[in-house]
Amino acid sequence: MKLVVKHLNKTIKHHSILQDINCTIDNHIYGLLGPNGCGKTTFIRCLLKLMNSQGEISYFDNDQKLSIENITIGYLPQTFNIFKELTVREQLEYFATLKNIPKASQDKEIERVLKLVNMYKQKDLHGSSLSGGMIRRVGIAQALLGKPQMIIFDEPTAGLDPDERNRFKSILQQFHLNIPIIISTHIISDISSLCSHVIFMNEGEIVKSGDINELLSEYQKDDLEDLYQFMIHGDHNEETIFNDIHD
Repeated sequence: MKLVVKHLNKTIKHHSILQDINCTIDNHIYGLLGPNGCGKTTFIRCLLKLMNSQGEISYFDNDQKLSIENITIGYLPQTFNIFKELTVREQLEYFATLKNIPKASQDKEIERVLKLVNMYKQKDLHGSSLSGGMIRRVGIAQALLGKPQMIIFDEPTAGLDPDERNRFKSILQQFHLNIPIIISTHIISDISSLCSHVIFMNEGEIVKSGDINELLSEYQKDDLEDLYQFMIHGDHNEETIFNDIHD
């Protein structure tokens, strides 16, 4: 699976949010990294065709161009809400139906994703009794339903305590999926531990993208935090703006 973006622009109320974005995203885990407000969520919504934009967004499978309607994409939005009156299993039945997963296959598929996110024992708990971390895990589970061809997580660890952040990392490290996965975040340590590739974004533009190790070598940086400072701040020796870079 491959996603090709050419000359993507997005303007809201005469304000330019995205400016001439060009990139190719294929079968790797990408960290979409940049400060809050740089346009990451808008970029994701444009990729998912949840927002209109100018430019070209194309999806390919074995060089065959596909429309987004014919692609299964798992998506965890920045804000994920659940139905408080439904059990975890019922929540996932709802999402499975939305994804057109056949009724005969739903039980097996729901069991599969619940075990992946370590929520199978909690399948009969109602939404009103779930912690924030559990709700996030239900969000991850619904994104995995239907064996998606591409997965996008928008700020998946935002607001989670260290234990739940580590749990998310553990879940993702179990994946052996040969598909594009995008993790949008401003937390550098999440990218360092989970991703092989990075897309640096700032002020509505993609500053640089590529294999993390290759970029570290090219720019002679010791770690991703140093590389981030160079890409976003011009290698100033100022302290990072993030409070939660390190676990």
